[in-house]
Amino acid sequence: MKMNIAETKINDIKLWDELRSGSRNSFIEFYDLMYPILYAHGLKYCFDKELMKEVLQEVFLEIWEKRNTLPEVNNVKGYLYAIVIRKINRSLSSKKHKTLPLENASQQTISVQSYEFALIESIKTNELKSRLQKALSVLTTKQKKIIIMKFFEDMSYEEISLKTGNNKRTVYNQIYEAIKILKKYLTLFLLILLY
Repeated sequence: MKMNIAETKINDIKLWDELRSGSRNSFIEFYDLMYPILYAHGLKYCFDKELMKEVLQEVFLEIWEKRNTLPEVNNVKGYLYAIVIRKINRSLSSKKHKTLPLENASQQTISVQSYEFALIESIKTNELKSRLQKALSVLTTKQKKIIIMKFFEDMSYEEISLKTGNNKRTVYNQIYEAIKILKKYLTLFLLILLY
């Protein structure tokens, strides 16, 4: 008999609490239950299957190693989703020259240069790409223009500076402010999606 959502949530919490108490059997059951769910969820943000396997190995290893200090949680899947997304973002941001082709822009790429830009690289599903387009619409015309130049046309700060007539520091500040707005908008969406 299939469990309903409330029963599943109670079962997740029970397993979580048992593994926090050090039960190896509960950890194995928890791993078997959660691995495929987290793997499928993670692939929405990262198409690299090998990277996803590494991230999940790291997550479960940390869970077991830190089992005695893990917090009580009421939404186990939501808690784990947040950990997995954070680890994906860290892994992607550590790969300095990782690029992601965008839909309808086969020759244009986003070049990830720092943690602030890792969120943009994680926009890989159609739903999130659509959300990114909506997020861009909240920017001013000037902000949208420099974001497109930087991430969709792969222009350097110097090139954007020359094209806009602004100094390099101003361009950097404008991009930083636009990224803050996008990050806030998209982070809120991801939190709603996860919980």
